[in-house]
Parts: sequence; structure tokens; C-alpha cells
Amino acid sequence: MTTRTDHPDTSGGDFWLPPNISVTRQPLPEGMVYAFRDIDMGELGRLVIESTVDGETRISSEVAGDPQDPMTAQRLKVFEPISEALTHRLETTLGRGRPTALPVRLSEPRGQVPVEEVYCEVCNHLVALVVFADEANDLGQLEDCARMMYMHYAWHNVPTWLIGPQYCGGPIPQRRANVLQVWPQHGPLESLRPEEFNPRIEALATQHCK
Repeated sequence: MTTRTDHPDTSGGDFWLPPNISVTRQPLPEGMVYAFRDIDMGELGRLVIESTVDGETRISSEVAGDPQDPMTAQRLKVFEPISEALTHRLETTLGRGRPTALPVRLSEPRGQVPVEEVYCEVCNHLVALVVFADEANDLGQLEDCARMMYMHYAWHNVPTWLIGPQYCGGPIPQRRANVLQVWPQHGPLESLRPEEFNPRIEALATQHCK
């Protein structure tokens, strides 16, 4: 079971986070994990506190994402000051540990995500990927999906968009969905109808060989 809180409960006192960042606390057999999340960037990283066999306490921090993903650096920029401040507070009670570089934690696969491959109508070359993130209801969840899919779309090296579930009522063609381009550039979140998004994909398929 996990417990959601505004600040980690440590013996060093209350530790308040910015309003856009939350933390989930999960117990370990010999310690505790604090997973930090930004409302727009998704999972940032985690702080792990464990008891060692020699009776000491080990505090380790990990930023979420692939080292090659530019968004990992953005997550690190937000997470590192939080990690350092909380680690310092813990060390005032538990004792100072050895300083180490903040490692990255590669994303773990979480089931299958539908991906549409778009090909050139002339040469049949792959020209785009459309990832259907059906469970991503906000920007942070889309960013989580983008982080987990990074190796896939980076390897294919074609324009890639993530699409969340449709929302609002009315006929399906008129319903909007959150759309996020993640490759080759990381774009802003857009709210688009199919008639607004589909022409982008169609243009890539029809104009690749022109």
C-alpha cells in the first residue's frame, strides 16, 4: 500500500514541497521509498532509505528516465534540489553519508501500449509513429508514457506523437484529445479533434517522396 502526502514524514521534521509536486510513500522490508511526481512532468525520481546489514542507514536518490532522453535532464533540474535538501535533513539525524552522483533509473515496461506506424504511400518507408496513451488523462501521465516509450521512438527516429483518450461529448469525430509531440522535438500539449490532427500524419505519408 502506498500513502500520498504533501511531504515525507521524517524524523528531521516536516519537509514541504512546491504545490505542483507530490510524493508517494511506499514501505520496503528494511526501509522506505519516496517517489516524487510533478503535475506536468510526471514522475521525477525517488529517494530510497534503507537499513544495511551493518546497522547503518543508506540514502539513495534516482532520477527517472533514460540518460539520453533530454527530458531526463529537465526532471533532474527539478528533482535534484528536492533530493539534496531532504537528504541533508535526514543526515542531520542519521549521520552524513558519502556523496555520489545522482543516478538515473530506467523506466520499467508497464504492459503494452498501442502504436500506429505510418508509412510513405510511395516507398513504404516509416514516416511517423502515433502512440495511443489511453490511460493518460493529463500532461503528467502523457509524460510518463513518453518516458517509458523513449527508447522505442528514439530508435525509429521519426516524428512521434502521443494521444490521450478522447473527452467531451458529441460525435466521435468532434471529440478532442490531448496530443503531445515527443520526437524529434518535444512540443507543447495540444487539445485537438481528429480533423485537426490527422492532416499532419497524412501529409507525412503523402509528401515523403515528393
